[in-house]
Amino acid sequence: MTTTTSNTTTTNHSLVGNALQLLAVGLGPYIVAMLRQAAGRGHYVPHDVDTFGDVEGDVAVMLRVMSSGWNEVFRDYLGPIERSLVSEIRETRNRWAHMEPFDDDDLDRALDSIWRLLVGVGAHNEGDRVNRAKHRLRRRRYGSETSASETVGEERARASGPAPTPHEPQPAPVQVYAAEPQEPPTAPPLLYSPQPTAVGIPPTPGVDGGEHMAILIQRGVSCRQQGDFHAAITSFGKAISINREYVEAWYHRALTWGHMGEYERAINDFNRVISLDRGFADAYNGRGYALFCLGDDPKAIADFEAAIEIDPDDELTRANLEKAQQRWSERRSGY
Repeated sequence: MTTTTSNTTTTNHSLVGNALQLLAVGLGPYIVAMLRQAAGRGHYVPHDVDTFGDVEGDVAVMLRVMSSGWNEVFRDYLGPIERSLVSEIRETRNRWAHMEPFDDDDLDRALDSIWRLLVGVGAHNEGDRVNRAKHRLRRRRYGSETSASETVGEERARASGPAPTPHEPQPAPVQVYAAEPQEPPTAPPLLYSPQPTAVGIPPTPGVDGGEHMAILIQRGVSCRQQGDFHAAITSFGKAISINREYVEAWYHRALTWGHMGEYERAINDFNRVISLDRGFADAYNGRGYALFCLGDDPKAIADFEAAIEIDPDDELTRANLEKAQQRWSERRSGY
């Protein structure tokens, strides 16, 4: 059991503060760039306290904006893991601001979560500094060294999404799961090259199956953002072949099928996600949207309601539900 002295608690509190400062430095440019891009597409309207100038520099505002604007701004670029990290780090920041104590376990968790979020948004310089502080703490506690190869492997295994350049976010993906779904298309839209593009990931020395799978997911998300849907499908399929219980692979492949207009295939993959994780709200919303696009309003409504029951604060799903209910009401009344 670790004994935490008053001096250690004070030092740990300062180290958390330092890590939060590095988070602000790494996160600020990324958030501002993403907000400007979303505002330019009409997907995000800043509130009075959320002006772009106010966001950069204040980590509390950054985390709040990420949380409140997740569906409109960040959802198609970051995954559920990053979303949970934002919530966790907000609680850490509040504890730090109220001068609550941090023992060594608290500090280790805070440094690890901050590092993971920085890596997720592509702020590798700041992430490396936080990661080094984390390993210094672990060497102090356990007296063991972490090799460079282990550190690289850990980063690969934990990276759950693409690493966009903070100042240059990736182009906006096709909004298949947008807040206002469209009428079912007569045929899937041709949004991709007829000839598939091979991903071709060579074997990585020293990287086991789990780490290789994380690389495949990262590669697939990046391909999808660039509009290379066939390459994305190939990458996610390879991850599924490694581990058929890996929820993230099925979820991201389902999203990609949706972007391609392959709604029945999307539904099949969303079914698999839900069978593996009954509490995955985004999977219910995604399946509901695919059903809506196929004209099955009652089933779409049921899925949107299930998603809202899991995540009552998801405004995107509520908007989808209202659209589906409105169309179903009009069809029943004969309009």
